[in-house]
Amino acid sequence: MKKDIRKLLREATDDTLSNKANAQYDRIQRLLDNNIFNHAEIVDKLWGIGEKDDASKRSLFRKKLNREEYQGTKYAFDEKELTKIIQILMDTSTTIRKNLGKTTEK
Repeated sequence: MKKDIRKLLREATDDTLSNKANAQYDRIQRLLDNNIFNHAEIVDKLWGIGEKDDASKRSLFRKKLNREEYQGTKYAFDEKELTKIIQILMDTSTTIRKNLGKTTEK
């Protein structure tokens, strides 16, 4: 059922994003569907977090990530946000790769 809902929401946003952006969206969603990446850190790098609004931004991030619809509002990342998230994930990946290289050199 959850997959059916995601499919419907994805179809609703397909007309607002290019094919490339939709492919990126799907890739990002698969990467972040696990607990490997800390979503709070991604939110901080994407929008910045203040003490009062960090929970709201994390909630918005989750709604956009899952392309949720709530009270007639469809949540989805725009292409600019997608590009920034990809850059954040690539930077994180590079850092991990460098750190792994350092541990294997010892």
